[in-house]
Amino acid sequence: MKNCNGSVNSTFSFQKTNPSWKSVGANVKGFARYRSQPNDRIYINQEWIFWKDYKVGVNFGALNYDGTWDPTFVFGLATYNDQGESAYLLDMDTQSNGKIIVVGRFTNYYDGTKRNTPFIVRLNTDGTVDQTFNSGGSGLSNINENVGVSAVKVLPDDTILVSASFSGTPTYNGASIGGSVFKLKSDGTIDNTFTPAALNGNSYVETFAISNCGKIYMVGPFLSVNNVSSTSIASLNYDGTRNTYFNVGSGLSGSLLDVQITRDGKILVIGNISNYRGTSVSSLVKILDNGQIDTSFSAGQGLYYGC
Repeated sequence: MKNCNGSVNSTFSFQKTNPSWKSVGANVKGFARYRSQPNDRIYINQEWIFWKDYKVGVNFGALNYDGTWDPTFVFGLATYNDQGESAYLLDMDTQSNGKIIVVGRFTNYYDGTKRNTPFIVRLNTDGTVDQTFNSGGSGLSNINENVGVSAVKVLPDDTILVSASFSGTPTYNGASIGGSVFKLKSDGTIDNTFTPAALNGNSYVETFAISNCGKIYMVGPFLSVNNVSSTSIASLNYDGTRNTYFNVGSGLSGSLLDVQITRDGKILVIGNISNYRGTSVSSLVKILDNGQIDTSFSAGQGLYYGC
């Protein structure tokens, strides 16, 4: 961890592995931070291969703000079909009560007990599975199992914006939902006030960002939204309908990493990108709320992606 001036924060001591777990190897896959008072917690997920049965799984645990492991948080394990196939935790976000929504490519989550939680799970603040989330529901069906659920964003009212890759009719709790971008109520049931957005084929969103005025911005490897061309970037209104004011023209070319809303309400996109709306860009581009490039922003030569 670094300080704001770029120097190393010597008070943060990151342990790469939880001392109570043994593994052949572990790689840090992602972080998400949740601030609460008086505690400040950092969530981490890691890919593991266990000595016991050599199955690939993904752990989810918590660090204290100084980098030490939080022993009060149950160190969980996500697996895919228990057949040795890789599981992935692709995204996570927290609700206002501190509960954590975790999504990815997994079918089970272990919190001391094996739980059937295909592709999406909500954890209590102590790391145990919240079994009240979508209680009694069958969850997602017809998922493209090469991807799973790719992105999640908790909205200000604690409803949950989700994107998944589907290989057939997008289905949740046994009913067709009409699109691969959809919204759940805070309890995990489908929110029918939101119009799901249909992406081309089995495409999906990698990252969501929400503006202060409630516009949804999303990036990912898609070519159209609701049959309207929109290459790799699009915007929705808060009810799920297309934000037609946001005109992306020919869209983005390249692979996306992230989208964020800046303090002045502009849209910042970063990734291995080379072109937006027919204009050459280098790794990052700042976009106005109408989809035009913010020409006051210059990334120079951008970022270098290489070995």
